[in-house]
Order: sequence, then C-alpha cells, then structure tokens
Amino acid sequence: RNSAMIIKTIVSFCKEMEIQTVAEYVHNESIYNKACELEIDYSQGYYFGEPLESI
Repeated sequence: RNSAMIIKTIVSFCKEMEIQTVAEYVHNESIYNKACELEIDYSQGYYFGEPLESI
C-alpha cells in the first residue's frame, strides 16, 4: 500500500516535470495493468518478451 503511494507521487512529479516514466520488471498482466493504472508511460519486462542479446 505504501509503495503504491510512493510510486503515484513519483509519477505525478515526473508528469509535472515532463519526464517520461518506465516500469521495469513487468513479468505478468497484473503488474502491467497496475502500471497502466498508475499512468506509467512505458513498461518493460518478461511479460513482453525475453531480453535480446546485445549486438
């Protein structure tokens, strides 16, 4: 509960400062939906696919 409040505060601050936000370690639909609910701009993690090898 407290962590959600902290994230909301950080996202709000970033929006005020026109800074884009990224949710990392998104590994399932539940976490992705929470990131969307919190209005985080981008998400990355195993939910979308495994990491690619560097070139």
